Amino acid sequence: MFRLSFREFCSISGIILVCAWIPATADTIHDNTCITDMGAYDLVWPNVCGGEGVMGESSNYQVGGTFVVLEPIWITAVTADFLTANGSAPEKLCVRFYRGCPPLEIEEITLDSYPTDFLWQAFDDPVYGLPGRRAIVLLDSIPRLDARCWVLSIQPATEGEAYLQTGATYGTAYSFGCAAGGHTFIRDGRDYNPCCVAGSERGYWSREWEDTTEGTFEPDALSMRIEGIPAGDCVGGERVRARCKLRDGEHVGDVVVKVRSGQPNGVVTALLDPPDPKSMSISLDDSGRGKGKFRRVPIGDHRVFVCDAIVDVTCAP
Repeated sequence: MFRLSFREFCSISGIILVCAWIPATADTIHDNTCITDMGAYDLVWPNVCGGEGVMGESSNYQVGGTFVVLEPIWITAVTADFLTANGSAPEKLCVRFYRGCPPLEIEEITLDSYPTDFLWQAFDDPVYGLPGRRAIVLLDSIPRLDARCWVLSIQPATEGEAYLQTGATYGTAYSFGCAAGGHTFIRDGRDYNPCCVAGSERGYWSREWEDTTEGTFEPDALSMRIEGIPAGDCVGGERVRARCKLRDGEHVGDVVVKVRSGQPNGVVTALLDPPDPKSMSISLDDSGRGKGKFRRVPIGDHRVFVCDAIVDVTCAP
C-alpha cells in the first residue's frame, strides 16, 4: 500500500488562480478538483515514472481514478493535481484510459497519449508545504469513450522529479462539497520500465491494479477533472468523407463533412482539429446519411473526427 495520509488540512487555501484553457463547447464529465482548491486533501499517492534524481533510484508507481460516462463522449481535456519535490514540470505526461470499475476487472489500455504541451500551474499547498502543481492537458489524440465506468491515469514521467497526486477520503471530500466521488487504484512496476511504455500485460507489473480501499462503500477520490464533447448516436462503421471548398478571394475554406451508414434519424458530432476542436452536430436521415459544414477554416491541413472515423483534409489554393 503506497498511500500517505495527512489528516490535518486547511479549509480555505490553495486556490488555483489561472483558468484552464479548455474548449468552450466542452462539458465537464467529472470534477474533484475542489479537493485541491479548498485544501481539502488528506491523502496523497505516488504517481511517478522515473524520479531517480530525487529518490536515488527510478520507480514506476501508477495511480488511477474512476469516473462514469453516461453517454458516448469525446474526451478533450484532463486535469490532475500534484505535490512535487521542487515544482519542475515532467518531460511528458502519460494519459491512459482503462475500461472497468469495481467490481469489474480493469481491462486494456484504450488510449496511450504522450502530450508534449500542457499547462503546469502553481498552487499553494497548505497541508504538506510542498510545491503544488496542476497539470492541464488538451488531448490531440482524443478518445471516444462509451457509456460505462472508466479509470483515468495521468502519470508524470521524468528522472529529475517526483510527484504525489492529491486526493481525499470519502468523508472529507463530501464534507467539503466535492461530491463527484470516485475510486482510487494503484499498481507498481516489477522493475523500472521506460516511462510511458509499461502496459497492463501480465508479468510486466509486480501486481495488477490494487483497490486502495478494498471494496469499501466509502472509497478515496483523486483530485482530477475530465472534460469532453458528446459524440452523438454512433453505431460503429460510419463512412465519413470530408473536402474543403475554398472561398473566392479569401485565405479560408469551408470543410464539408458527409456521413453515411450511420444511425437512421440519429445525430452525430463532428470535431475539427483537436486539441482545441471546433464541433458541430450532423443530423442523419432515415437512411443514416447526413452532411454538415465547418465554415471559414484556415488554409492548411486539418483532421475531422466523427465516431470511429478520422479523416484528413487539406484546404489549399
